[in-house]
Amino acid sequence: MTDSNRKNRVQDVVRRSQQKEETASLSPRSIRNITKEGHTIVSHPQVDIDPPRTKKRATPEIRHTKKNTDTPEDVSRDLHFVYEYKEKRSSSRTILYVSIICLAVILYFSISALFKKALITFTPKNQTIELSSTFSARKNGVGNELGFQFVTLSKEVQKEVFATTSERVEKKAEGVVVLFNNTKTNQRLVENTRLESNNGLMFRLKNAVTIPASKVQANTKESVPGSVEVAVVADKVGSEYNISFSDFTIPGFKGTSKYTDIYARSKNIFSGGFSGMQKVISPSERAALEAELDTMLKTGLQQDLAAQIPKDFVLYTESITYNTSPATQEQASDDKVFLTKKGVANAVIFDIGVLSRTLVQHALPQFVDDTITIPNIRDLSFVYATSTLATITDLKNMTTIAISLSGKPYFVWSVDMDVLKNTILGLSKSEAEKVILDTPAVSTATIKTYPFWNKTIPLNEKKVIIENSLDL
Repeated sequence: MTDSNRKNRVQDVVRRSQQKEETASLSPRSIRNITKEGHTIVSHPQVDIDPPRTKKRATPEIRHTKKNTDTPEDVSRDLHFVYEYKEKRSSSRTILYVSIICLAVILYFSISALFKKALITFTPKNQTIELSSTFSARKNGVGNELGFQFVTLSKEVQKEVFATTSERVEKKAEGVVVLFNNTKTNQRLVENTRLESNNGLMFRLKNAVTIPASKVQANTKESVPGSVEVAVVADKVGSEYNISFSDFTIPGFKGTSKYTDIYARSKNIFSGGFSGMQKVISPSERAALEAELDTMLKTGLQQDLAAQIPKDFVLYTESITYNTSPATQEQASDDKVFLTKKGVANAVIFDIGVLSRTLVQHALPQFVDDTITIPNIRDLSFVYATSTLATITDLKNMTTIAISLSGKPYFVWSVDMDVLKNTILGLSKSEAEKVILDTPAVSTATIKTYPFWNKTIPLNEKKVIIENSLDL
């Protein structure tokens, strides 16, 4: 080989070596290839690896600049590296979030378990039947026999009106006294028996009366006189008989022991006595006022009777009979008068339980042994039968009456909700529903449990609510 050929081959080798070094200096470098200044840079081949699809590992990024040099030593000396390191996201934060969520779920279910409850809504068996029947009732009936009780009430209403005319008026004073009997036998006094007041004025009984005999108290062994109230009227007209409270003797017993053993005391102030010219209402006005007072009186009697009836008894307004007296007139002032009307209401009442059983036995005899109520029993129409109407004026003394009831009674089977509740405590929803629907008096039922995931009836009865849909 000639010298020129050898020289050319050496130059080609040097040129290729420089090209490799330049190419290596421009390609990305791994930090593992970097050595201390003055040492040789060793280049390693790079292998491309696809990163995981779900997570990307943060890798250092190296940026470098290169100055123009002629030798590898200059390249090594003049390389300047800048490192940018992206911090890898730690998985501990994800674990923390998951733990918090799990803890929250556990706490929710733990706390909500403390608020377990159940709501049961049921509809009892019920039936409506058309009724129009007559029944017989006995006064103060016993047992399951339909009975009635007699009630009575008196009342008066008053109205102040202008008087337009004048006329001479002669009126006797009236009042109420209490008669006492200290003897050991009953004492009967006839109508118009005279009573004498402390100031010598005479009054007479308006009705006959019997004064009960005295009684000995069991605890004190003391004798207590028998007593009775009675209305009296002055023996004569005039305002002087309008007396205040007074004691009375009976002149007819004078000279006997009864004169001191039987006596009377006024219960109220006597009034109404008058003699002379007085302002009065004209006949045409009086008739209209009389009708107005009559309506006021009957309405008041009806309301007062209803207010005094025990809640387990029923009073039908159609059973009330009224006995009213003509309105009386009393001077109120120079140009006004009081118009007063008095009346008495008599009625019969029935025990709701006994009456309900009577209606069940009549309309649903096959269920007579069941416990059945009639919520609308007060809404039935009531009339006295024809046989009773003939003697209705003496209702107080009647021992048997015939009544007719009509309407659409609503029969509802009774359910003991406390017993039902104790039966289903701790059962699953399906078991509890079966138990409830197997109860003969229940028609339908629905069960709701809380929270939503709870499927059992709590054991604590205070957390179980039972409702009758007919009461909602």
